[in-house]
Amino acid sequence: MPQFIPHAVFHDHPDRRKSPICNKDGQPERALSQKGHMNATEIEELNAHRVVEKGADRDDLLRNPGLLFQYLANQRSICEALRPVAGLRSGRNAAVLDVGCGDGASLLHLMELGFPAQMMHGIDIRPSVIERGRRRLPACTLIVADACHIPYPDATFDLVIESTMFVQEVTEAPIRASIAREMARVTKPGGFLLIVDWRYGGRGYQAVTQRRLRSLYPGCDIVRSVGGALIPPVGRAVSRWCPSLYFLIHRWCPPLIGLKANLLCKSFA
Repeated sequence: MPQFIPHAVFHDHPDRRKSPICNKDGQPERALSQKGHMNATEIEELNAHRVVEKGADRDDLLRNPGLLFQYLANQRSICEALRPVAGLRSGRNAAVLDVGCGDGASLLHLMELGFPAQMMHGIDIRPSVIERGRRRLPACTLIVADACHIPYPDATFDLVIESTMFVQEVTEAPIRASIAREMARVTKPGGFLLIVDWRYGGRGYQAVTQRRLRSLYPGCDIVRSVGGALIPPVGRAVSRWCPSLYFLIHRWCPPLIGLKANLLCKSFA
């Protein structure tokens, strides 16, 4: 059992794009916290603003047909990226950490893939979503913590994951590098990191390309890189109006793939 050291960062649905709160001209109304990444209050304000701007149904699978195939593409990419680590599911002392776990959506998906709940751990900066996650996944270990100071010893986890955190909540390069170092630090030598993020930037977003991954994780090799959702304006339109064409477009138009699931392996050196 990993040892928690008392001492987030936000995760959400992989297709949920978020931007700084902007005025009608598209300019940020205020800066983020001086730490360089959003604090819990800022994230909650941003999500509330987004619901008003985009509508409460935007990320509802049952009400919004434009979301379905985006969701399926993301789940498929994660499944394909994780195939090399399938053996971890039966590991006696294996442990998994979700950095920026939100209310546990990614951990729930891993459990659906056969990972035992007892090996699941998550951190998030927001107490409210951690509380919801604990009610949703009582067998998992979810704690309130900052991803710049992950409260676990070195080489604790066999698999460390993040989803859309770098492209959305972390605006300063030093903070991003600090989080990446922490994620690598708590990963065992020979262990894996799953980075699920957008490879295109713009409007304040920082794209997570393979080049940037190599810079953030210099001691890791990219084992797999699998395409997920199409860029949202295209993917949501195709999912809504031409769903039978979604995966044909996905296959034959790679530049339209916006999200990638990247599996990295930490070296033993």
